[in-house]
Amino acid sequence: MLIQKNLKWIFIIVVLLFNQCKTTEVPEDHKRGIVANDLTAHYIPYTNLQGDFIVKGFISGTPFTYNGKITVENKENPHSYKLYMVVRDLIFLSPLVSININNDRLTWKDHLKNQEKSYEYLNSSILFFSNQQLPAEILIPLLTGNLPDEMLKRGKSSQSKTTIKYSKNNYDVVGFFSDSTLNTLICNPSEDFHQVVYKASGNLKNNLSRYFPESIKIIFDSNEYIEIIYKKIELK
Repeated sequence: MLIQKNLKWIFIIVVLLFNQCKTTEVPEDHKRGIVANDLTAHYIPYTNLQGDFIVKGFISGTPFTYNGKITVENKENPHSYKLYMVVRDLIFLSPLVSININNDRLTWKDHLKNQEKSYEYLNSSILFFSNQQLPAEILIPLLTGNLPDEMLKRGKSSQSKTTIKYSKNNYDVVGFFSDSTLNTLICNPSEDFHQVVYKASGNLKNNLSRYFPESIKIIFDSNEYIEIIYKKIELK
């Protein structure tokens, strides 16, 4: 009889411990969504970036593949920001198009036509082709492994959420997160332009101390797309 009572209490204790373990498991939201500390760790600021990439896509019924280089200098002074990104011909390595940002000015150059346009960085949009564009304040951070400033700010106060939504400068933006990294962003601009979807894949691990996507894909509502595959990224 004593043995039976002891077995009964052992059984009860095991059940209680099992239930306690279950209730202390990390909630599913925290596994898949945003944890503020992890978000900060994944998107640590850097002062210098140098990298190579392949860009391919399908635009106006034509597939293409080019290569490119990107450099960024981001000093502590917020007004000291420089970026140069160039897409080049695969064979002759001659420049085709480039984006140059010097502090608060953004210059887009078509090297084949020898034409360039300059804009105020934060109030400009990158025009891919007719009616397909993204605001620079969203696109440039995504191209350089970062989050748009507004999304990062909201993410740090969005503990356990898997989505971040906001509206700014006539754009509605929705970001979808997994394990505190952005994997999809949907941008709905004004009536004159079309929806643009950004998707990030993988995590580049060539001695980087923070998250950097292996590839990003920009998909337009016409099912045309541009994909950038990073081959080498160095951060300081």
